[in-house]
Amino acid sequence: MSRLAPKSSTRRPRLALCGWLSVLIHAGWLGFAGDRLACQPVLPTHQSVAGESHLLKSAGLVPESWTQQGIDVEGFLTLDYRRVWQGHLGSLDTVEGLAEAGVSLDGPRVGLWSGLTAHLWALYPFGRSLSNRQIGDFGPVSDIDAYDSIRLYELWLQQESPEGGFRIRAGMLSPEQDFVRSELADSLQNGAFGWPPFTAMNVPSTGYPFTAPGVLVGVQPTTNFWINAAVFDGNPEPYDSAGRPVNPHSYRVRFDEGAFGLWEVGLRHRGRLPGVIRGGLWFHSGRFAASDLSGQPTHSGNGGLYLLADQTLWAEREGGDDGPRVEGFARMGWAPEDRNPVDLYAEAGLSATGWVPGRGEDALAAGLAWTRTGAGTQRQATALGEAEPGEELVVEVLYDLVVRPWFHLQPDLQWIRHPGGQVGVPDAWVVGLRTAIRF
Repeated sequence: MSRLAPKSSTRRPRLALCGWLSVLIHAGWLGFAGDRLACQPVLPTHQSVAGESHLLKSAGLVPESWTQQGIDVEGFLTLDYRRVWQGHLGSLDTVEGLAEAGVSLDGPRVGLWSGLTAHLWALYPFGRSLSNRQIGDFGPVSDIDAYDSIRLYELWLQQESPEGGFRIRAGMLSPEQDFVRSELADSLQNGAFGWPPFTAMNVPSTGYPFTAPGVLVGVQPTTNFWINAAVFDGNPEPYDSAGRPVNPHSYRVRFDEGAFGLWEVGLRHRGRLPGVIRGGLWFHSGRFAASDLSGQPTHSGNGGLYLLADQTLWAEREGGDDGPRVEGFARMGWAPEDRNPVDLYAEAGLSATGWVPGRGEDALAAGLAWTRTGAGTQRQATALGEAEPGEELVVEVLYDLVVRPWFHLQPDLQWIRHPGGQVGVPDAWVVGLRTAIRF
């Protein structure tokens, strides 16, 4: 998520869902069962410190009566230190951060009707981007990377049926909370593993830190099968000719550049080794410039397909929720090459939890992400006399050290081959340390 202003609007990976990430993933989180519906936005920060432990609550500084009355107030602080070594480009280090705060209201407990949830979440990303300053990768190397600004991230109302088989949500929404999302891939910190390049680079202003006015409808006919569909403003955060964001605080609403929609089907299987398979498509009704020198909007509409899987591969105990376990993920996406910078993407990875004696919640995660630029983009670069972009490969290894349920440390190592798909750019080695606190 190379988001340090001024920046190009083409470099926007995740999210994911975006701060702390965890490999402590349980198959029961997938889909939209009742315990999932009322949760806060699934930014990476929230993932790593999932659970009921908060620093202020642990210290007795947040009244328990608030929770009993249906008022859930939370805050997160994530800090990253990273250093890159990149051949003749030299080395560089930086510190970035993400402060978050929000409140959720449970309708029945605050005196409103059953099934209603109200949610507000705000962000303040800060710091300087390694990806913008030197590396130039698709990622970026830190999934909390964004230009400095106080932002309204989500503001929505949701109504769920009494049986939990239907929901509708409307307001300022983040598409990456419910679509194109691998829970296990979110455990890694490179932006490609969150909101991936085949959506982030092909669709205007989607994924963290961007949200858009929209409506989401979810149907879950059985416990293990669900369908989600949503439509959003097509470009909620456009840029001016100088590359500056027109809507830096996410409070303006505009629908003049098409609509962005997603449709996804999910299937979960339980048992000793649970897992989930999700597949879907995205579309955009706006006009997109062809991959040639004209720069004219010669294509009406855009779209792509994706498929992903999260799977428990081995578990000491039934269901894989507790005890030592090994889990794996895979995800791939496709988009037409004649109107998209990225036409093909694939990733895979593993996580191992509870293998260190006395450290049952610690986890080791590793992943590989491959991004290919489309042939049309390559032809355009050649015609302009520029270096022809090709493929980028990211390899990441991370350890999640759970110091306290509300405090995590994550040392991280990344290798980026051909950053931005440029063969002439030196490979980058990046080391980092992430800390996160849930207040």
